Amino acid sequence: LYVDQYGNPTLVIENDFYQVTLLHGKYKVEVGDKVNLGQPVGVESNQGYTTDMWGNSCRNRDCGYHTHLNVFDKRLSRNVNPLDVIEK
Repeated sequence: LYVDQYGNPTLVIENDFYQVTLLHGKYKVEVGDKVNLGQPVGVESNQGYTTDMWGNSCRNRDCGYHTHLNVFDKRLSRNVNPLDVIEK
């Protein structure tokens, strides 16, 4: 859990197989916390450097709530489609 150079709250959750990275949320977990599958870790937001659909900054306004989600498969050494990993 950290804030990157652009001011984006960044949460990294990992296990033996995956490293999941989330950005822009309001996270309620702490560094070192163990999380379980399905456990909420925060809520979507527009924290950090975000823009609305017209490219205007959301700084100091309520717009553009979203989450950036990246799933890295350690076994394949590459990013994978999160929809292929999430149970449907």
